[in-house]
Amino acid sequence: MMMFNTKLFKYLVFFTFLNLVFTPITQGQTSEIQPVKQGLRKNIIYGTIGASPSVYAVIQGNYERIVIQTEKGFFKNYLVRAGGGSWASWTGSGPHGVITFTGLTGKKNSHIEVSIGMVTFYDGASYDIGVSNSYRDGVSIYPEPTKSEYLDFYPAGGIGYRFQQPGGNFVFRVGLSIPEAIYISLGFAI
Repeated sequence: MMMFNTKLFKYLVFFTFLNLVFTPITQGQTSEIQPVKQGLRKNIIYGTIGASPSVYAVIQGNYERIVIQTEKGFFKNYLVRAGGGSWASWTGSGPHGVITFTGLTGKKNSHIEVSIGMVTFYDGASYDIGVSNSYRDGVSIYPEPTKSEYLDFYPAGGIGYRFQQPGGNFVFRVGLSIPEAIYISLGFAI
């Protein structure tokens, strides 16, 4: 049978007490804590609504990814964007897709953004009319058009203002571009 050693127990309690009392006030080396530089969050998702006075409208969703962040130069962040949605005008409507490369100025909350890329429009409404026109009384009077005949590629690009805080989640954009025309965007960064 094992005996309880009271003397050993008293020493353990005493040293545990000293350790708990004096450990919080002891310190090794003092060091100055450097603030962590926090840039813009790298992934951005936002929705855009755009229109022009000539009765053209766009609604689209976008995903952007910051691919380069730098301290030097006019542009501090470079992004790649992929987006898509629907467009409509007096003469047609349908889906569209856009890919752009964007440069952002500024290190703080406000940024000027400049983008360049490519947009593709598919005019589904005109395609349906073309298919309908190729038949008369249920009989084909000339070959049915292909969808590629109603698919157009154009340069995309624009200039605008962006509010996005370093490390923040909220994103607000406004500007002028192709395919969005005069646009406003709301989204979040993760």
